[in-house]
Amino acid sequence: MLSLYLIDSRSIDSDLFDSDQIDTGKKLQVGSHLEIGGSEARHMVKVARHLVGDEVALSDGNGLMAKVRISQIDRESVTVIVQEIENHSAPRITLCVIQALTKSDRAHECVELLVEAGVDEIIPWQSSRSVGKWKGQASHAKWSEWIRGAVKQSRRNRIPSLGELVSTYSDLNFNNQSTILLAFDENSRNTLDSSLSTVLPNLEEIDRIVIVIGPEGGITPEELASLSKMGAIILRLGGPVLRSAHAGAIALGAIQSALSIWR
Repeated sequence: MLSLYLIDSRSIDSDLFDSDQIDTGKKLQVGSHLEIGGSEARHMVKVARHLVGDEVALSDGNGLMAKVRISQIDRESVTVIVQEIENHSAPRITLCVIQALTKSDRAHECVELLVEAGVDEIIPWQSSRSVGKWKGQASHAKWSEWIRGAVKQSRRNRIPSLGELVSTYSDLNFNNQSTILLAFDENSRNTLDSSLSTVLPNLEEIDRIVIVIGPEGGITPEELASLSKMGAIILRLGGPVLRSAHAGAIALGAIQSALSIWR
């Protein structure tokens, strides 16, 4: 498996690499020479210890993947030759997780697991029982960096989006027939299998699945009532009670498997 490096794209067309880390204004094609600088180039040489002739993968985080071979290593940059190019379309069904803030020592693990399990969008939630605290832009930047690291670790071709912190659901729009809202509560009598069985016949009409994961103390009755009014299906994931940091990833895997959309 090739090491993956993310190149931030500011291009209009998905088949272009054009960022402050890549020195090229040309259309990307097999045989193109790209000069990469910045943090990714430093990581290639000083951390991963790549040498001339090594093959790595590049991605713009928006579906474009390129297999490249290192042809030259300079003090501040790495030059590569493009060998293969792949464009991956966005998934038809977007998977969103509204994740209650966990304890600080679990937050990093939580974000990593969500990305590795296939999440497309993460919305941090300051729930009534959340122990963790959100520190504005500093927390947003930290979560964004964790997401990027997990994308590279799991070799994903798209970077999941990170929404702004929410404390209520009033600003979130789930009132449309193409969105399914699922909230997990250990006391619910509804199982995941039985709940999803009602979704399968109308799967073609669905383009977004939103999963609400509460904190360690669970979602409060008042919060569950608000979610129910918004049309949420309240259900339990299974027999064992999972940590909040782990539940989202398990739910993503179970849902993708049950609906045959695992990717």
